[in-house]
Amino acid sequence: MPSTRTIARLALILGLGLSQSACIATAVGVVAGTAIGVTGKAVGMTAKGAGMAVGAVLPHDHKKDEARR
Repeated sequence: MPSTRTIARLALILGLGLSQSACIATAVGVVAGTAIGVTGKAVGMTAKGAGMAVGAVLPHDHKKDEARR
């Protein structure tokens, strides 16, 4: 039968292991969140550029825009 001291050591090791895994999970989450944000910004900028290009190519009636305002 393990002694109280051995059980305490095992509990300490397990507790430290869990805290380290939480720290690693947090770091992975931050990196993933940053990557998703950067990708989203790039997609948004591409869509904005494409919209501007389409607006420059297609004829546009500015009088209707002024009437809406």
